[in-house]
Amino acid sequence: MAYKQNIPDAWKRMRPNTAKLPFIYNLDAAVGMGSPNQRMDVMMVQYFLQNWRINKGESVHRINPKAVPQRPLPATGAFDNRTLAWIFWYQLTNFSETSAITGKITPAAQDGSDLTGRHTLLHLELQLLDPDANGRFRSTSSKMFLDLSADPTAPPELVAALAKPR
Repeated sequence: MAYKQNIPDAWKRMRPNTAKLPFIYNLDAAVGMGSPNQRMDVMMVQYFLQNWRINKGESVHRINPKAVPQRPLPATGAFDNRTLAWIFWYQLTNFSETSAITGKITPAAQDGSDLTGRHTLLHLELQLLDPDANGRFRSTSSKMFLDLSADPTAPPELVAALAKPR
């Protein structure tokens, strides 16, 4: 099940800027092609991808408007081809390295040991947090990320699951 996680000390040592993050949201299992696709993990990914499109998508649409998924991605928790298309779309839009385009979103290491490379989940969350150069969170997506209960579009079941760090 998706959960809220405090920033591991190992990350703070490896990359001091991660100390500016209040927490991250993490997955118990991968979401995407050939993955377990647990309901709450899928719901969190769907919710974040939809919010990313709403808050960041305008600049993305100009890249290749025909490649943009046309229908919204409801946060139902059911993994389907639409969810897979959105994962691919996000990765194609944000990563130039083909090794990062997997159709899969994997959990961040709980102990912080694996912070190298491009992790779709962490990248997506940083875009939603939208920190400025001083580490302040200023946008609508930042407020949504920091307090999911303040977003009327957030699924109540997801808000409850992500309420407290574990």
